[in-house]
Amino acid sequence: MVINFLIIEDHPIVAEGLQKLLLESFINSECFIAGNGKKALAILNGHPIDIVILDINLPDCNGSDLCTTIKMKFTSIKIITLSSYGQRSYVEKMINAGSLAYLHKNAEPEEIIAAINATIKGDTYYSCFIKDVMNTKSDSKNHSLLPLLTGRETQILILVAEGLTNQEIADKLFISQQTAISHRKNLLIKFNARNTAELVRLALQSGLIG
Repeated sequence: MVINFLIIEDHPIVAEGLQKLLLESFINSECFIAGNGKKALAILNGHPIDIVILDINLPDCNGSDLCTTIKMKFTSIKIITLSSYGQRSYVEKMINAGSLAYLHKNAEPEEIIAAINATIKGDTYYSCFIKDVMNTKSDSKNHSLLPLLTGRETQILILVAEGLTNQEIADKLFISQQTAISHRKNLLIKFNARNTAELVRLALQSGLIG
């Protein structure tokens, strides 16, 4: 099956790894990459795209807003959300914006291919974790409604709670200071925290750190 893909993702390693998977799985297909919404729309205006794989957190726009724009301008395009966010509110927002599938960035290659095969037929697809989130009552205190963190984010959250500075975290984890700052900002967003003190308090209350 020949499919033209557009990956909208601002992390090059994620985007390039996904591109490699798609080109190996769908022979003779094309796969474009856009690191932001502006470039994505330029590609969509210049190339026939069948499936868009879209991140929520982009440097120049919100993923749900971009999803809505794409569906309005290019009605035949199928959209798959691939995000590190697993909370019910994010899933519902993307579904309402027109996304047919929702996967977490930890999804296995087989799951990504299954989502593509489903959406190309116009069917919906959600990973097992996302199904659990959607089947959980919104007022429940179930663990699945807590912020979904990557392994690296959990490491940094623990170090933040220990009072380490961005530079100290960078030195300890052998990453750049800017990367440490970026992770700290993402944690604040995921916990909807106004500052580091509130972030640590919420993380302790949720049981994500001891």
